Amino acid sequence: MKQPVTERLYNLLPAIYRQRDLESGESLRAFMSVMEREMRVVEADIERLYDNWFVDTCQEWVLPYIGELLGVRDILDEKSVITSQRRRIANTVRYRRRKGIGAVLENVVYDVTGWRTRVVEFFDRVSITQCVYNVRLDRGMTLDFRDKSAIAQSGGPFDSTAHLMDVRSIGRDKNSSGGKQGKYNISNIGLFLWRLQSYAAIGYPARSCSEKKGCFFFSPTGLDIPLFNKAQTNNDLTSVSEAYNLPALLNRDIFEKDLKEYKKKEINIFERHRSENTAFYGPDRSMHIMVKDKPVPPMQVISADLSEWNGELLERKEITEGNELSPSVAVDVELGRMAFSKAFLQENPLKDGDVIVNFYYGFSADIGGGSYDRTSVLTDSSSAGLELLVGNGAELNTLQKAFDRWDAYCAENSGSTPLKGIIRIVDNGVYEGEFVINLPAGTHLIIEAADGKEPCICPLVSLELAGPEQKDTQASLIMNGLRIDKPVRLRGGVSLKVLHSTIMPSASGVSSSAGILADAEAHDIRIDISHTITGPVYVPADAAVSLEITDSIVDENSTGMAIGQDKDSEGWGPPSVLRRVTVFGQIRVRELTASETIFSGTVTAERCQLGYIRFSYAPPDSLLPIKYRCQPASVGSISVRPHFTSVKYGNPGYAQLSHICPDEIRRGTKGGSEMGAFKHLRQNQREENLKNVIHEYLRQDMEAGVFYVT
Repeated sequence: MKQPVTERLYNLLPAIYRQRDLESGESLRAFMSVMEREMRVVEADIERLYDNWFVDTCQEWVLPYIGELLGVRDILDEKSVITSQRRRIANTVRYRRRKGIGAVLENVVYDVTGWRTRVVEFFDRVSITQCVYNVRLDRGMTLDFRDKSAIAQSGGPFDSTAHLMDVRSIGRDKNSSGGKQGKYNISNIGLFLWRLQSYAAIGYPARSCSEKKGCFFFSPTGLDIPLFNKAQTNNDLTSVSEAYNLPALLNRDIFEKDLKEYKKKEINIFERHRSENTAFYGPDRSMHIMVKDKPVPPMQVISADLSEWNGELLERKEITEGNELSPSVAVDVELGRMAFSKAFLQENPLKDGDVIVNFYYGFSADIGGGSYDRTSVLTDSSSAGLELLVGNGAELNTLQKAFDRWDAYCAENSGSTPLKGIIRIVDNGVYEGEFVINLPAGTHLIIEAADGKEPCICPLVSLELAGPEQKDTQASLIMNGLRIDKPVRLRGGVSLKVLHSTIMPSASGVSSSAGILADAEAHDIRIDISHTITGPVYVPADAAVSLEITDSIVDENSTGMAIGQDKDSEGWGPPSVLRRVTVFGQIRVRELTASETIFSGTVTAERCQLGYIRFSYAPPDSLLPIKYRCQPASVGSISVRPHFTSVKYGNPGYAQLSHICPDEIRRGTKGGSEMGAFKHLRQNQREENLKNVIHEYLRQDMEAGVFYVT
């Protein structure tokens, strides 16, 4: 007979005791329930002990002990263990049996760093005269200038050409040749690392180009965004990764070669039997285009340079295996653009919303919103008085209808406070309009994207937040997972919290309007920004209670005012607390508390006796509160300044510290990590992991060098 799930101990008592306990107020039952709760804890621990015997099911704290049995080094160093070591420990024996194989090195590097890698044995690329009786076609060969893809890959991880001997050291810490590493030598192995991740953008509406008919941007914001490959896992320990296994930037010439190979292979097959996917294009690949819910097949796609929107290339016929093809769409993977042919547009007139795209873009970390997991910060709707779903197939199809429903809900329940509402957007749509969000006193509104979604809100001028006008009253708003391409303007008393969102800074290099700004009527403003990319924040000190920014990027093109009263005024911005932030631009605030932050522009604090700045970088001419272990350490340390891969929003390496950045900044925080918004990535610890582990799996007398591709 199956035992009851609850009150097992109590039900074991004789019925006479349970009857008397019922008559006396059930004090015995309460006592037995406490004992049973502790019994369940013991039972769960006993069951867990069996799971802890195996590396696949054990708890994280058990992994170091299993690793120690296998002789896995550095497993107990908390500063080095930045990701779960489960995969590394589980595969240790498997890897050791195959030491020296390139694919094993790739897997080891991924296990200890989380970075995708391609291993290149440079001795195979050294120019030699081969024996005619044993010609190896996989060795380096003379460059074919007719092969554009081979030229594009020259010098990189997929280089197939032969090179003269290079006697410089391949190690970064050993060479003294002006920072350049040697490559092509008999004892050299190259580890090409991709630090950027590729993020999926599925079901996004392409933004049409106002300058050219039939031309579209892949990005719904209308920015040029280089497309990335969707990394396909390589589980074969006998072969190294190819381009389609890595989160690599796509190249026009390589994409053109991919399409030509597909067309040559599939041209003589009936259309309904053709494969939908090439190596890079298709519904299961790095990019895909749908027009009015119909997929555009690879046969109708060509690769082109659309920097000048020269869609005239589509009017040319393409000859494949004696067959004449008329392409319908040209794709520029390096700019994230597409252009449709005139013939296609005559049959299918297009407007915004008709072209839906899937693509992948690159970025350093999970900030700014996107397809990554945000379940830990989504709101529980059980306590909300109003919950509205917006999007394709949802209850409401426009954002304005949701705001109207919120206004009606507040009007109907004006006498009762607090009021809480949730507006959840369930798709990746673009929402345009003249939006004003009314927030009566005591109300609490949450606007968030569903997990894995990133809708784009495009106000005509700005997104207006109208809080209560009466002093000492507030309403609160949380924005989570949104992309907003215009400023957010605050009126009245508003407490604003922005999570995993992007309030787009300028991408053109011209100084933009604010990301967040307060009107003259604003009061009691509280702003909390976390894991967000935003333009400048303009809030007067007298109107604000506090400004807190964590794990974020604030961008005003490095020269303008990033945080202050307004763009041009000499007034003071709000009391600010910044933790792990990268700031492009100047700061002028009343009080400042900063930790592990990079300031690219001059920082001025009015009240230097309050607050502090620690483990941070600020230019030497800054006026700061008390400093602790900041850079530059002395006035003469002019060379100590941050170097970024890119400072332009929209570039994959945006706000990423370059590998030539001084160690005082790359390792300047308390734990030895880099300063700024990407401190949590602990990239220096990953590098140390790699150095400590890689030599165990190299062949004798071989030397490995690290080359960062992204």
